[in-house]
Amino acid sequence: MEKYLSICIPTNGMTEWVKIVLDSIYSQKIDNSLYEVVICDNGSEDTLMQFINQYYKEKENLFYKKSTANGFLNQIECFKLANGKFIKFLNHRAKLKDGAIERLIDFARTHDDSTVVFFSNGALADIGDTKEFNDFDSFVKELSIYSSWSGGLGIWKSQLEKILEKDTFNSLFPHTDILFFNKSANRYVIDNNLFFSEIDTQHSKKGNYNVFYAFGVEYPNILLQLMTEKYISVETLHYLLLQNCKFVTNLYRDFIILKKPCSYNLENYKNYLNIFYNEKQIRRHAFFPPVFRRI
Repeated sequence: MEKYLSICIPTNGMTEWVKIVLDSIYSQKIDNSLYEVVICDNGSEDTLMQFINQYYKEKENLFYKKSTANGFLNQIECFKLANGKFIKFLNHRAKLKDGAIERLIDFARTHDDSTVVFFSNGALADIGDTKEFNDFDSFVKELSIYSSWSGGLGIWKSQLEKILEKDTFNSLFPHTDILFFNKSANRYVIDNNLFFSEIDTQHSKKGNYNVFYAFGVEYPNILLQLMTEKYISVETLHYLLLQNCKFVTNLYRDFIILKKPCSYNLENYKNYLNIFYNEKQIRRHAFFPPVFRRI
């Protein structure tokens, strides 16, 4: 029988987080035949594999694979292993709320692949619980910079099979490639209900990618390409670039001026911030009230 839901957890071997995430999943007492959990681990150690073999070996709906995929591309390797009707990305720091799995299974039961959905987890305060759109431009504009956020991603297996025909994915934003794949859907939905809480939000443990290249160059370029190909309007592009600039300014204040601990690569930040933006202006604005956002 086809499972309704695949919960995909890419990780770099963070056993202490994955343990809490798995506990939050299996404590919900959902029939294991209705869903599966897929873990793809590109960490250098075998600690997580040993933990799962010791404590979760009896879970027939839990699948673990060691991966050699680099960085965020481990997401794609994880999705390839999924067999559920609907696939939900779950960050290895995301502790599921009670009832979250049941709600995701209900969503898979009552919808089909004509619906594109993003789970914003309460981040978009102005839209209430859910908001629907009938065009791609409105959907992308409402998401604002959260379209760069992997934690909200969900995809139908039938759509994923088409997406995986792509030869390459963006190495920093493969999840955004997936989110933006279907630009002519009949229905777009943002589900703003709370599905999880973060275990650990310290930036000292959030990866070693170049954060100013990612959000100063690569993500704005993705948005520019959408406008160039006429999938979003010039007005929407301007709005999104402005929102992203506020976010980048927040990063600048935290990690360049205040020098808060982080694991990110901060090299060449001035060069990267002078492509779509103005580094000197960002520096002047960096003392304004921050715009909070997860990455």
